[in-house]
Amino acid sequence: MAPDKNVLPSAPLVRILAAASFAAKAHAGQKRKGAAAEPYINHKTLPKDERKAMQVKTAPHKSARAQTLKLADKISNLRALLTSPPPDWSRERKRQYFEWARAVVSGFTSSNPYLFDEFEKTYQRISEIT
Repeated sequence: MAPDKNVLPSAPLVRILAAASFAAKAHAGQKRKGAAAEPYINHKTLPKDERKAMQVKTAPHKSARAQTLKLADKISNLRALLTSPPPDWSRERKRQYFEWARAVVSGFTSSNPYLFDEFEKTYQRISEIT
């Protein structure tokens, strides 16, 4: 059955699709350093150490929605580091990333029990780092 041409998509859906289209174009070609080269988006122009320090500092002040998104992102990043680490990262550098991610998440004040539990399960896999 063909879609009804008289039915227009809802405004929120149009905005989501426009944002996804923009992000895909703006970040085309950006990849993680891991072997699988997953897509990656780097928003900040500050040096890496400053970006990381800012995330720890600003985490408690983010909105609940922003904290939820960042928590999901940290889970994804740790899982990627476990399954597809950058080939030039030492075991110590991977461990430091895990510790930094925990420092960011520890500043969150919103409660999403499921994601906090998933983060903790993923963080506990730190012993798997080789």
